Amino acid sequence: MSKVSNQQKKPLKITRDSGANLTILKELERDGCIEIHDVLGENETVKVENKSKPVAVVGHCKLGDGSVYAGNDCKYSGIVEVIGKDNIQDARKLETHVRYKHDYFVTEDKDDILSNWLELKNKFGIKVIDPEKLKELCQ
Repeated sequence: MSKVSNQQKKPLKITRDSGANLTILKELERDGCIEIHDVLGENETVKVENKSKPVAVVGHCKLGDGSVYAGNDCKYSGIVEVIGKDNIQDARKLETHVRYKHDYFVTEDKDDILSNWLELKNKFGIKVIDPEKLKELCQ
């Protein structure tokens, strides 16, 4: 991974998993390295300005909750195959990340997402990183 200069022209667009360390990310955003995007999840409080709408999954979200209908290019089902069918909300966030073409998906979820980083990158182009590694990348 190459380092990202704080003097870069455009900040990296990151999709933040709800458990990712917001203190570190806000610091990186203030430094101009990143732009934080949260995915509107059910029963979650979105703590950042930029909000992205997740894909609607029948039986797993309320229609009309701000979700969007999936098109033919939806990656949701493939992502579920990688991270597991018990991780519906994580799959919705990852699919949203792909749809909006953000640069990095930032999470501290070692079991389901970070442990599958290589497969997520190879199959869907998702670059998964934890907040500490992102901080190193931005220095």
